[in-house]
Amino acid sequence: MNIPSANSTASPAVTISYDDEKKLYRVNMDFNNYSHFEVGRQYAIELLNLDIDFEGVTDKSLYESFNATTRTFEQALTHAKKMIQNMPKDFADEIEGMASVFTNKPDTLGNGMLSYNKLILSVLQGESLDDIPACSAAAVFGKKSATGHTIVARNNDWSPDPVMDTWNALFIFQNGDKSIGGNGSLGELIPSNIFNSWRMFACSLSSFPDSTQPLQSKTHSVGTHSVGTHSVSASIRHAMEKFKSLGELENFIIEQGNNGRYAVGSLIMVADENT
Repeated sequence: MNIPSANSTASPAVTISYDDEKKLYRVNMDFNNYSHFEVGRQYAIELLNLDIDFEGVTDKSLYESFNATTRTFEQALTHAKKMIQNMPKDFADEIEGMASVFTNKPDTLGNGMLSYNKLILSVLQGESLDDIPACSAAAVFGKKSATGHTIVARNNDWSPDPVMDTWNALFIFQNGDKSIGGNGSLGELIPSNIFNSWRMFACSLSSFPDSTQPLQSKTHSVGTHSVGTHSVSASIRHAMEKFKSLGELENFIIEQGNNGRYAVGSLIMVADENT
């Protein structure tokens, strides 16, 4: 596998560097001193500055995803925009900031470019296209743990891609007492796995259950249904930024799912250092 060359890039709000030892990108976002819109805008600019063909590879991913679904571009975009309307304003501003870098470009899939609308779909690709590969996770705690504290493992079962497999990223969101960290892939605004300042962990695993039953909490794993216009990943990030206890975190995610109906089916795993 060829690792793309990537010099460290640094705008006032966003820094992206490549860790040769760990084979991942480090993405640092400064929400303490810059608006969410400006962070999103500068994030998109820094992605373009990297030697990874961000536009071409992301467009190709969208093109292949639409070839594998019955959902049209217009249907997916409408769905994505409804999710954005239901997100916290800060998150919506970040997406708007990223998308603003790609204005005045056509929405044609497969042209090697990103447009305003294609960027929106790329950020919410899994939830707007039902295109989330199934993942797995496990945790041990108490006497089952070698350390006496929680040990969490999550496997990102993404479809193999020789280019995007090199886009693994560690995200640090500097945002006062709302600061979070997590890992995922370049281009994301919501990491696939999130840790917060209160030593809690949360992730969403694809499931697509054929069910519209209310959410149930069972051993800190939450099942959701597949119809709705609320983003499960946005709800998780918001909860991880806001709450200091596992109970509050779990209750919020369940309430959001029951009231707003998540856009895709998910199994949500949450944990703290003791449970």
